[in-house]
Amino acid sequence: MAALPAQPTQRPPGYRPDWSSGHGFRPTGHVFDEIDYTAYTAKHDIQLLHTPHGHLGLQYGGVIARLTRSEVSDEDFHHQFGEEIYDVGDCLWDGTSGHSYWYERLSEREIDLICGVYHLGTSQKRADDTDQTALVSWWPRPNAWARGSLAASWWTPQCEAESYQKHLSHFAERIYRLQNASKWRSNLKFRLSVKKCCEGYEVWASDSVKSKEI
Repeated sequence: MAALPAQPTQRPPGYRPDWSSGHGFRPTGHVFDEIDYTAYTAKHDIQLLHTPHGHLGLQYGGVIARLTRSEVSDEDFHHQFGEEIYDVGDCLWDGTSGHSYWYERLSEREIDLICGVYHLGTSQKRADDTDQTALVSWWPRPNAWARGSLAASWWTPQCEAESYQKHLSHFAERIYRLQNASKWRSNLKFRLSVKKCCEGYEVWASDSVKSKEI
């Protein structure tokens, strides 16, 4: 196979961004309904959570682990990795020893699949005249969850009641409202004291371990 020099990438006419991530594109003004929600849950089950790869969501914590736990048992977390991990996993190796550790994680596409991310049209154009879209989702993505007051080091009763179950109740009442990252961050700020308390415990635990090592 001959190696050819790299050519500068040219955007062809009508170029559009990749909308295949998550659950695809919806046009401007699209009103999400029960059909969309049913399709979302079926897709993330069939394509991820009900596959041997689905257990990986449990290691993420937060809302991703909670959504995964609704379909994947704790026993599945001990799934033995197959040969495919050498193709899709991350290798941790110090460069000298005869041992290495392999770590498998979800891709960005799979995270978007679980959280229910869509590319929603905005009726606006970019500078290159391509359509502008906004990311909206059924559930907060990891970056939005991490900035909220419920992002403790464990799944607290407040996480279950004030976030997960409350949000599920909206679907039961046929209220289907997706949110962008900024709205998620705003709506997840229940009590900042909860997060500060958890951060304080982590600092205390770290200091305790260090003092014993000395």
